[in-house]
Amino acid sequence: MSRILITGGSGFVGSHLCERLVNSGDTVVCVDNLITGLKGNLKDIDPSRLTFINKNVSDGLDGIDGPFDFVLHL
Repeated sequence: MSRILITGGSGFVGSHLCERLVNSGDTVVCVDNLITGLKGNLKDIDPSRLTFINKNVSDGLDGIDGPFDFVLHL
């Protein structure tokens, strides 16, 4: 079981990746500014294992608590 940060996690590919990882038992932190993604893409994912943060990664990731086992930048 890993803790994973996914940037761009509410887009088509990212949301499916979030879902797959959560269903595999991992905990996922999804960071997305929703310019091209939709928060609704994450609605069916277990909220106890998924944290959504509406943020542009270009502004930095201050305030996002680590550590993470993996970082996937989409």
